[in-house]
Amino acid sequence: MKPECYDADRWKIFIVNNLSRLTKFNFKFSDVNIDENVLDKYRQPFWMEKCWFVATNENYSSLYTVPYFFRTSAKYSSNSISSKYTTLSIKQHITCYDRVIELEFDSDHRQALRRYNNIEKISLSSLNIDKDVIGLSKVKSLVIKEESQWTFRKTLLFIKEEIPSVDDLCLSGPHPNLDGENIPDISLEQIKTLTLPAYEESYDDDCFPWSQYFPCVERLIANVNSKTQIPVLIDEFRSMVSGVFYVDSRFIDRKNPIEITSEWLMKNTHRLRNRNLNDFVCKINNKLSRFSVCVWLADDKDHKL
Repeated sequence: MKPECYDADRWKIFIVNNLSRLTKFNFKFSDVNIDENVLDKYRQPFWMEKCWFVATNENYSSLYTVPYFFRTSAKYSSNSISSKYTTLSIKQHITCYDRVIELEFDSDHRQALRRYNNIEKISLSSLNIDKDVIGLSKVKSLVIKEESQWTFRKTLLFIKEEIPSVDDLCLSGPHPNLDGENIPDISLEQIKTLTLPAYEESYDDDCFPWSQYFPCVERLIANVNSKTQIPVLIDEFRSMVSGVFYVDSRFIDRKNPIEITSEWLMKNTHRLRNRNLNDFVCKINNKLSRFSVCVWLADDKDHKL
């Protein structure tokens, strides 16, 4: 990109001559090659008095106005905003933190300099959350990461006590075990979307009562290790109207590829057995790299099973 496209002096002349009554000015230039001198020009009174603040990323390959174009996702353990990369004063950095709606909390060893007030989605691996710097009242989506120490028990209690507004849950951690955990009798009816990336680690005879804890799941996304697990999940989540099931390539025998039809699902799934083909839609993507089945079902209340 030509330097004149992001040159502060050229923009100033253009605005003064042609847009003298302009009150808002936002831009974002990517794949640029700038240095600190380019950013310093935006520290001149013309820009600061209008509160038109600018920032760049750490490798100086992007230039954009803030907070309008500041990223909306962040890692809690990453470096804080540096004044070296923005014309915002330190006191104004809070406006950027308020832009963040997705937060990956992967470490509690570093104290945040500002509070995250508007988090809507949070991914957790660390157990110790400082609620003084992370607001949880607006969180709608929770991701428990694979490498985390969060148990199923702790996750249920955390949602119940700290983030009851969550309706989208992803459990990437170990498969829960009724024998190994003292799981509380908690029913989280607010969970409407549930993602189970680790379900493929369970066995075909696994009878874990998922619907006891998540009775109102409408959309289910799960990794499975065979086609026989799909009817089990469809029957378990009786409120489910949309299901997406993935089979990774390591579970696929190229000599004996997976074969699923709508008729097979009807025969092997109790919820579908008394229905006709017009009551659900089944889309099958038969790829060796990742086999998937998408199912859309009519609501059970319209059918007598």
